[in-house]
Amino acid sequence: MRNAKYTILIISLAFIIVGLCIYNIEYIYSFIASFLSYIYIMFASYKSINAKLLDKIKKAKELEGEQKEKSKKLLKFIDFSKASLGFELSFSFARILAFIVMIATLIILEIFHLFYPIVYIAGIFVASICTIIVFLLK
Repeated sequence: MRNAKYTILIISLAFIIVGLCIYNIEYIYSFIASFLSYIYIMFASYKSINAKLLDKIKKAKELEGEQKEKSKKLLKFIDFSKASLGFELSFSFARILAFIVMIATLIILEIFHLFYPIVYIAGIFVASICTIIVFLLK
């Protein structure tokens, strides 16, 4: 099953890149820059959320032996802190670095006159679809 999701991703990317080559070779740069930057941002976000949740759960389980009531409050706090987790997520170093990479690729594409907004948006759309497929096949 794990190989199936990578096969789907590779085949879809191959078809899109071939289609872009047929139409205009310069579109590939915008597409690949948007696709890879979106995948990097999603990966950094996933790792950050995963690390923060595992840390909070670990703290709650450590307190369970000592103070059962306090740990229940902390576990309940985890449910209420989903909104605050989003705010904490924005301070993740990996996510900030991912956005810097995305902005740098946009600037480089613009300097070399290779930025095509429609193709860039299409790359983000395809990357989001591929991300959804990977998480559904997980």
